[in-house]
Amino acid sequence: MKYRVVRGNAWMAALAVMLLCLSTAQAKPVESPEAAVAQSLEAVNVSGVGAMADFMHPDELARFKAMLMPVLQSGSAESADTLARSLFGPDVTAESVAGMPPKEFMRALLETSLSRAPGASIQVQKHQVLGTLKEGDIVHVVTRNTVGVGEISLTKLEVISVKPYDGGWGLMLNGNLEGMAKMLAAQKSAPKQQGP
Repeated sequence: MKYRVVRGNAWMAALAVMLLCLSTAQAKPVESPEAAVAQSLEAVNVSGVGAMADFMHPDELARFKAMLMPVLQSGSAESADTLARSLFGPDVTAESVAGMPPKEFMRALLETSLSRAPGASIQVQKHQVLGTLKEGDIVHVVTRNTVGVGEISLTKLEVISVKPYDGGWGLMLNGNLEGMAKMLAAQKSAPKQQGP
């Protein structure tokens, strides 16, 4: 009887160790904040600036859309549709843009808006992480990036903030994206100038 108990306990212990090893092997590896930032910049090189939407934290995607929707919903239906087409492409209406999931909203806006700029292809030519700063659960990654747009190349320091999401990290909105929303709101509310 004693033999069976020991044998049963040994079997249970072996099973527990196997399950632990299996669950550890199948767990999604937790990437570092620096790796998340590097992957997002590489995705821009491979797929274009719209790929940034794939790396954004879902809360930030929703916040970005919430900042811009009042601009798209102001004024007449005709003016709202005109603005939506200028920002998101010829095949949309203000209503169809309102129905876009936040990730697609950001992707379409970035791809359409930046495709109209001269030399629109953005390439991150160099990327260097200089350090990180933790603030609660948010990590600020300080980088030196050299970005090329057409024939122009620019090197600048940038802070890219990330917060935990789904076992990894999601990027947060930066001042440029928030500024885009504010600029559009200001342009929409500015009085139109009449010619002489």
